[in-house]
Amino acid sequence: MPGIVLLCFFASGATGLIFETVWIRQLTLVFGSTTLAISTVLTAYMGGLALGSHLLGRRADRLRDPLRAYALCEGGIGLYALAIPLILATFPALNHWLWRGFGDRYALLSVLRFVAAAGLLILPTTLMGATLPFLARYVVQKPWHARRVGARVGALYALNTAGAVLGTFAAGFVLLPNLGVTASHTLAASVNVGLCVLVLASRSWVRRREERERAPIEEIAAELDPDAPPPPAADPREHTPRARAVALVAFACSGASAMVLQVLWTRALAVVIGSSVYSFTLILLSFLVGLAGGAALVARLLRRARRPVLALCWLHLATVAAIALSYWCIGKLPQVFLWLMKGVSLETDTILVAQFTLAALALLPPTLLMGGVFPLTIRIVAGGLERIGGDVGRAYSINTLGAIIGSFAAGFVVLPALGLQRGMALAAGVDLALAVALLLASSASTARRVAGAVLAPAVGIALLLVLPRWSIAHFSAGLFRVSIVRDILDSERWVLPKVLYYRDGVASTVSVEEWPTKKGGRHLALKNNGKVDASNGDDMPTQIMVGALPLLFHPAAGARPPKVAMVGYGSGVSVGAIAQFPIASLEVVELEAAVYEAARYFDDVNHQPPADPRIKLLVGDGRNYLDQRDDRFDVLISEPSNPWITGVSNLFTREYFRAARRRLKDDGVFCQWAQLYEMSPTHIKTIYRTVSQE
Repeated sequence: MPGIVLLCFFASGATGLIFETVWIRQLTLVFGSTTLAISTVLTAYMGGLALGSHLLGRRADRLRDPLRAYALCEGGIGLYALAIPLILATFPALNHWLWRGFGDRYALLSVLRFVAAAGLLILPTTLMGATLPFLARYVVQKPWHARRVGARVGALYALNTAGAVLGTFAAGFVLLPNLGVTASHTLAASVNVGLCVLVLASRSWVRRREERERAPIEEIAAELDPDAPPPPAADPREHTPRARAVALVAFACSGASAMVLQVLWTRALAVVIGSSVYSFTLILLSFLVGLAGGAALVARLLRRARRPVLALCWLHLATVAAIALSYWCIGKLPQVFLWLMKGVSLETDTILVAQFTLAALALLPPTLLMGGVFPLTIRIVAGGLERIGGDVGRAYSINTLGAIIGSFAAGFVVLPALGLQRGMALAAGVDLALAVALLLASSASTARRVAGAVLAPAVGIALLLVLPRWSIAHFSAGLFRVSIVRDILDSERWVLPKVLYYRDGVASTVSVEEWPTKKGGRHLALKNNGKVDASNGDDMPTQIMVGALPLLFHPAAGARPPKVAMVGYGSGVSVGAIAQFPIASLEVVELEAAVYEAARYFDDVNHQPPADPRIKLLVGDGRNYLDQRDDRFDVLISEPSNPWITGVSNLFTREYFRAARRRLKDDGVFCQWAQLYEMSPTHIKTIYRTVSQE
């Protein structure tokens, strides 16, 4: 394979992740940061990939010059991406129209938002999905290529995923922080256009290189001596239609299982290492590094795999063991993090390195094995030289459709119904079932197939019984906060609270902890993903003032009952403070429904807001709530969590403050809560400056 083609596909993987990051960020600013809104955008994105790989993959086998088609795809992606900001400028008005017409029918509204997102992303993502089948057709053109199809296509997949690792790092740590969204997007689009030009310009050189390619020495020897024994080939019993069908179904299910695990791992690690943009980038980096490394390793070993179906069975069995190891590891990560922090300076770079180490410890073993599924599956399902593009496209599209199902199931079924720990057990169970199905479809003897089908579930049950439950107090300790780590290290003792409430919600993991006080009282703290957002202790003065001060300062206070809106519920203390005034109504919007349940533990200090008929409690994205309203309020209060948390930062932008201004009456009062702790003076001044500009 010419190096210039490989380099371009590597760069394509990098720009693809930059596009995904930017497009999701831009569309969730329009549709909101709720889990459903993010899943809607992700589904539209992955749906385009599946469509492109399936439809255009079938055409790849009829192309005389698949390399030219690949180049045109890259160019089309880049040119369309340059036009996306212009199209996106019309989306706020479209979303407002959708909200006004269908806001009371949330399911229909979500479907229409999906249609809007799909309409925007369908063309570039379809072209993205076609790049792998086109290049697969290009790298598998000679008879001796077909015998190494899994290795050659697997190497392409590994290289593209390695590029995605670079794109993830560049987007999270370099481009977006330094260039911003618009410049990063333009740069990625320009790179794609450049890839198109580079490949088209070098095609003649690449073609001459292809003409000089020679068959492997064993193929030449076979032509010179027809009686010579053929080189080892795959067992024909592992390439039957039944084996291919089972492998494709397993590929779809493994895509769903992998996406479920990615969502669960991301949530679990967010509780341990924090919910900042950098934390999520580190988690995604670990995941992609494992996939790329596993694909590259298995692609290299495939030349010796005579029984690929059986090898895929063993791979899924090993993945079950690795998931169990990951589960055990995550429960120990808080202690490991403290051990890593002993004797080192608690600087940002040091903490980020330690956090990446934690993510790698938990994710690398299972993701290395997951990465090997793709080349092995291609080795099984690829039927012949004449239809390699269609086979690769079909397999990739089926796996992507499985990932779409897994993404929705993880957020809206697995997490709310099972939680993190049992959700991981379910994903491991799926991989165990796939291993049994592949074993039954393999060329193994009948006795071995029966024994495996009996022993595999027994091993799974044994793992469930042996693995311990996590210590929730350790798990949700919030060690990503430097002050907590410093206090534990300085005192050399770790006092754990009593966990009164814990729930893995759709948007965040919510807990309520009880700490003993010197006076014998009960100090309660409400946490979102391990971060304290409310309490009945030191936070009480600010919680009360955030609710009371804007009402006291309202010029019409006492003359007419004000209409109030509030973003963020927390412990409900601020809402309870507002309710002590003669208000006309109060609407509260909170991102995670579990927060309302957790706030009941603060009923003795929050005046029990749910019992007040003037108060309406809503679940949704605060920014989207303000953007889509037509009415106006006398008082508007914004009390989110810290700005460094992913999603919360959207509530400290010019666009958010502009929406708040539009929702205020002429004599209205706006109150913004901003945490002064753990933020530099420069960041505080940035918030002041942003508010003053609106």
